[in-house]
Amino acid sequence: MHGPRGRAARVPLPPQPRPRDPVTVPLESVGTDLLTGRPASGEITVPPLGAAVVRRVRQA
Repeated sequence: MHGPRGRAARVPLPPQPRPRDPVTVPLESVGTDLLTGRPASGEITVPPLGAAVVRRVRQA
């Protein structure tokens, strides 16, 4: 995600009780998961020990 002036925005992740559990993260806007190429909206689930990088779709 990018914040003002194109800077990367930090999204706080909920605490993960065990590294074997997936984590669901809410998204503020629609975007694309850059690791999978899939659209991302609403929320994404990050697998255990996984990662997600979401690029926001710019709205005109």
